[in-house]
Amino acid sequence: MGNVKERRLMVKPKGKNVGVLKPPLHIIIYAAGFDYRNWYKSQVAELQAVYNKIWLPTTVDFEAAAYHIAMKLPSRKIFGAKNMNDFIKILGQQNNGSISTIYIIAHGKQGIVYFSGKPGSKPGTWIGDPKSAFNPFHKGIKNIRKKFIQKAKIIFYACESGSMAVDGKDPLQFIANKFGVTAQGFSHDIIWDIYFHYVPLVQPVSQAIIAGSVNITAVNRGKVYCGNQVVDLLCLNPDVTRKPQPQQK
Repeated sequence: MGNVKERRLMVKPKGKNVGVLKPPLHIIIYAAGFDYRNWYKSQVAELQAVYNKIWLPTTVDFEAAAYHIAMKLPSRKIFGAKNMNDFIKILGQQNNGSISTIYIIAHGKQGIVYFSGKPGSKPGTWIGDPKSAFNPFHKGIKNIRKKFIQKAKIIFYACESGSMAVDGKDPLQFIANKFGVTAQGFSHDIIWDIYFHYVPLVQPVSQAIIAGSVNITAVNRGKVYCGNQVVDLLCLNPDVTRKPQPQQK
């Protein structure tokens, strides 16, 4: 099991029950298994990947995105998860009837969301670790339903998280039924943004990037394209929504 990483963003109240978060609670979980070092040897190498249009977001981008949206949410917690066991452990630590919304920030494709992965054989591609995929069949799921308040929801901020799986099944509907909450995702890709502040050491600028002759002073991460704007994830409206269906006897 990976190490569960938590970040609390709140001011502790004075008096009794210090540090206890009151519902509704917003849980933000980002994919912690896309290690930056597996993709890029340095920020200069990352800038070159952007220039060559083969750049992909990694855990540092997902974590930054989590902090951007957390600033707009009341009563929130941020966690990093590398696999489904981490996910179950995170939710299992929360109070019953406390969770309003879960925001999952990760890579995804064809209806499957991944907490971990590695670079693909071709530049600009990635391979999801099957053991890191969001798995609604996980044995710990049955103990999680009681953690939610009524009308709670899970939002998957991952590419194709709302698409049908290759076997023709509907993952979002299955998740909605399994958790007893509304599940939302996207039928299309999420376009991530990254912005480098740098000084070219030679001219022209393109040659400086290709040669790696740049001095990078800052990098802005964790934003996405929403129309023509570069903003946080909350601007994106999931285009696929599934409500829990009545349980059949």
